[in-house]
Amino acid sequence: MAHIPIPGVWVGATVRLERSEWTIMETINHCEFPCSRAEAARLETRPFTCARFRVRRTDNDTKAFMRVYRQIPIAGTENDSPAQRARQAISDDHVEPAALEKSTNRRLKCTPALLDRKLDRQDQSGYVPGEYHTTIVWSTLPGIRLGDVFGPDTFWSMPREERDLIRAEFRTNIMFVSDVLNHDLPYHFVD
Repeated sequence: MAHIPIPGVWVGATVRLERSEWTIMETINHCEFPCSRAEAARLETRPFTCARFRVRRTDNDTKAFMRVYRQIPIAGTENDSPAQRARQAISDDHVEPAALEKSTNRRLKCTPALLDRKLDRQDQSGYVPGEYHTTIVWSTLPGIRLGDVFGPDTFWSMPREERDLIRAEFRTNIMFVSDVLNHDLPYHFVD
């Protein structure tokens, strides 16, 4: 599938959410997660595209991150009629917005705060008419990123003592966050 742009979202654009406006300063990444009809049925999901941006609030210069999720057509149906593609539309099934909202309401210090959000639906001219288009903005946290999609090089380049401190803090916080958010802990810790 060719790169699918997210209309209205580009560097320099201003995006209006529920409570505030944000100007996009930089695109950090853009990923697509296509799937076939069989995968959509087996996994009970739909394909989507998402992008992450650095943004700043237009009225007070607060800097934050924005992520935009958007459903895209099932592979092989891109040229179907809008009415046929509309049958693929589902409600937003991403856990990130709900988890951020819950952790923000609980005032957790080890997770970013949800600053704003917006849930839209596509009109008849959209890729999947009636599909979701979710935008969230969250605060930045102090510190450095320990890894990215290319691997954990930052973490592994640190001295052993620093890595051990990070592991200890992670264990403490992941258990706390998991308990607060009422999720089963999907991690297995190996000492």
